Amino acid sequence: MVEVQSNKRKAPISSQARKLFLVGLILILFIFWLLNTPPGLLGKTDAVGYAVCHRISSHSFYFADRPFSLCARCTGQYLGFLWGFWVHFFLGKRRSGFPPRIIILGMILVFLFYLGDGLNSVIHLYPGLEQWYLYEPSNNLRLFSGLGMGIVISMILYPLMGQTLWCELYQSPPLKGIQEWGFLIGGGVLTGILVLSGNPLLLYPLILLSTAGYRVDTALSGEE
Repeated sequence: MVEVQSNKRKAPISSQARKLFLVGLILILFIFWLLNTPPGLLGKTDAVGYAVCHRISSHSFYFADRPFSLCARCTGQYLGFLWGFWVHFFLGKRRSGFPPRIIILGMILVFLFYLGDGLNSVIHLYPGLEQWYLYEPSNNLRLFSGLGMGIVISMILYPLMGQTLWCELYQSPPLKGIQEWGFLIGGGVLTGILVLSGNPLLLYPLILLSTAGYRVDTALSGEE
């Protein structure tokens, strides 16, 4: 007998099946991560913090008798990013242009403050270099420099995200007018005040939000 070969090819795996496989794999990895990190929500945020932050106790705020999951500067940075990105998303309405020059100048000044305060803080850590630092570092300055830098990052990433993802977009800046810019900046300052309040009812969600801000930032910037 002559063996007849079939011309039929195996049907390719459907797009839906691939998506289900990817979701299942992510779910398995997430469950594995949950089972192998410290217990409790704050334990999970600590696990995230270990991956991105030095968590030096003297550079951190405290919730009861435990340091925040992120240091003061990182706490501010990711809270600022989360706040700034939400404001841009809520008010931006698919406007994906970059801010006007005067705002860009302000962003550069915020970056220089963030960089300068960070360098001053690092120099202060090393014995024998006391004569080189400009002023006594403080967690308050670390917090607000981080808040400012986080907002600046959101002002860069939001237009880039829009130019990448949206089919229909507008080239004007996402925020317009003094009121919208005031809302953005005022909300950032208020966030810092809430952290400094020391109220445990506020600090607990702020710790969770700061680590959530890190996850959103890294996802949008393609670092993971």
